[in-house]
Amino acid sequence: VKNNKDYFDQSLDEIKLLTVLNLPEGPNSQDHILRLFDYFYFKEHLIISTELLGPNLYEFSKRRRKLGLPNVFADIRNLQKVANQILDG
Repeated sequence: VKNNKDYFDQSLDEIKLLTVLNLPEGPNSQDHILRLFDYFYFKEHLIISTELLGPNLYEFSKRRRKLGLPNVFADIRNLQKVANQILDG
């Protein structure tokens, strides 16, 4: 996280939220919630250690456009799947 007070404050809020969401008594479905492993300070920077994820939706869509593939989100069924995962999380 950049060494900036606004970013730092936001990062602390994210850590608090992820800590609560990752509790054993947290939400029943943990399939779509980012796992927080640890956080620490290094050379005046806050480092947040989370599980390794794949590309985000923007990068996924951008890569498909570069390859000339159709927009996967133009199909309502695919869009519903993504929306359901977001709402489930």
